[in-house]
Amino acid sequence: MERGLRVTRYGQLDDGLDTPSHRTQWWIGNIREHPGGSTFSVWPAHDRLTAEEPCEVLEGRLSVPGKHNILNAVASTIALAHVGIEPQVALDAMAHFHGVRRRFQLAGNHDGVRVFEDYAHHPTEVRVTLAAAVHITQPDDSNAPRGRLWAVFQPHLKVRTERLFDEFVQAFDAANLVIVTDVYSPPGREPDGIYRGSAELVTALNHRRNQQSESLARHIGEPRDAMSVLMDELQEGDVVLVMGAGPIDRLAHELSSKLKDR
Repeated sequence: MERGLRVTRYGQLDDGLDTPSHRTQWWIGNIREHPGGSTFSVWPAHDRLTAEEPCEVLEGRLSVPGKHNILNAVASTIALAHVGIEPQVALDAMAHFHGVRRRFQLAGNHDGVRVFEDYAHHPTEVRVTLAAAVHITQPDDSNAPRGRLWAVFQPHLKVRTERLFDEFVQAFDAANLVIVTDVYSPPGREPDGIYRGSAELVTALNHRRNQQSESLARHIGEPRDAMSVLMDELQEGDVVLVMGAGPIDRLAHELSSKLKDR
């Protein structure tokens, strides 16, 4: 108990949390990510897996991708266990959860291209969402080439983009190709000032990629112009992840519609 609260610590087997200052009680392991979800094991309420007594093992399956969703699911399972819900019952129920609007939502699957939209507008959200998307670029036929992962990002607010600039630069490593539109900043919401924006972000992204053979990030200010580029360059097997908290979600659905008619 800390300040009258019940604290339960949990984490992955390889995350280094089992230290004197972080005695993990619930462990997560055997993580297998695949297109559209994941499977994993959970060892509940044990300080260490090396305990002499056998540990109970729970099995989880999710229909939403990403390790961050596994962590969320286990956190929910722990909370439910504290109010009397059997952990395995809770995990079984979560297998039927297919996500919410604007969180890795499939906008369309046409002409061999899948288009997803996500509300991600913070560097951590962008990074974990792209990491989850990597697993769906693998085709059903293991001998077929892996598709390319496109990140189409509309930064949200000039102040946020400036303050988290360095973190944004590191958030797109999992993407093969990146398009950054102009920053979405509603009129009157932010103070006047000098801020680094989308053009500077793309320059920094390309510097980080160090002119590798892979295609570089591009700044395309208007979503309609980004649409034209995507329609010209998308190939069968590609996955497009459209991210942002502004009206960029319209691009995902309009793109899907155009691909359907292509």
